Amino acid sequence: MRIGIDNISPGLSTSRSAVGGMRHFMETVVTGLPKAGREHEFELFMPAWADPFDAPNARNFVVVPDLRAPRNRIARVAYEQLRLPGRIAQRALSVWLGTCNTLPLRAACRQVLIVQSLQFLSHSESYERVRRRYQALLLRLSLRRADAIVTFSQASKDRIVEIFATDPRRIHVTHHGLRFSNATRVGDRDERQRVLGLTDGEYVLSVSAFYPYKNLPRLIEAFARLKPAIKHRLVLIGAPTRFLTVEKIMAIARACGVEKDVLCLGLVPGEELPKFYRNAAVLVMPSLEETFGHPVLEAMAFACPVVTSNRSSMAEIVGEAGILVNPYSVESIADGLDRVLSDTARQQQMAEAGMARARRFTREAFLGRLLRVLVGHD
Repeated sequence: MRIGIDNISPGLSTSRSAVGGMRHFMETVVTGLPKAGREHEFELFMPAWADPFDAPNARNFVVVPDLRAPRNRIARVAYEQLRLPGRIAQRALSVWLGTCNTLPLRAACRQVLIVQSLQFLSHSESYERVRRRYQALLLRLSLRRADAIVTFSQASKDRIVEIFATDPRRIHVTHHGLRFSNATRVGDRDERQRVLGLTDGEYVLSVSAFYPYKNLPRLIEAFARLKPAIKHRLVLIGAPTRFLTVEKIMAIARACGVEKDVLCLGLVPGEELPKFYRNAAVLVMPSLEETFGHPVLEAMAFACPVVTSNRSSMAEIVGEAGILVNPYSVESIADGLDRVLSDTARQQQMAEAGMARARRFTREAFLGRLLRVLVGHD
């Protein structure tokens, strides 16, 4: 089969400096699928303005430059619906993989839709009104057109069935695989000091972009409730957004009396994250909604105890290995943190359970399942 991979609809979210995990996802697909499906041909459709990937040197993989794909979001939507079906026909594709919530509805081949995000439906404060409306419309139409649909959690599948009345038999849950193949629990005082420049190096870690649904204000308030009984600082890794800036975060910390104990480190390259995971006392991710939740999986792989939300996908990923809290309750978040930080035996138990849990999520399993869906064998 000749399979087309969509790097047009993601837009700038696959750029090297983008907020979120879309670039990492595309790198996994681009480098992994040609190896997993050697009997098939793969074509990556790339806008001229997009940052290139480290494409595999494989006989069954080519990059198809799409010089006409516009950078403007609205114009790009029009291009996908009016021009892209013709391009797909010219390339004689057997399958089109829509990687980011939308499909070229008139394309005359098998189409597989990946649903990356549903937050725009329930957390409107993080999205512009026009964007919210056309995303909802295109998702609804694409779900109807798709021959198969891929979600990254059962929670996302259930939401799609509930909201859009989609036949659940057409939706395939395909959990992400762990991106770090060399996960280790080795961390020490000297490395903690090098990482953050802290004398004692004890810290609570949060990894997420600064979107409102990531729930950082409640996290800061919960952290403040534990001071001064704990020596830890709160380290926030992730890019600020126009909805929640570093200045706003620090104003919240100041109002809670913990301004000196909250560190905003900004966007950290993926290859730098392991040293933060393996040296943290606990990873806390009290999001109101996630479609998967990479940080909780990555933290578990590095033997870092996890406190996370009991909503959407997080409980599904963590299982019994982490502590689940009500993300709408500051008291619940604080209690979850306290249960970890005050009990060294629990920390050790959670570290062991988390590492065992993380080993279930492999990159090979993810790519194999995705490939089976693409060719219609799943």
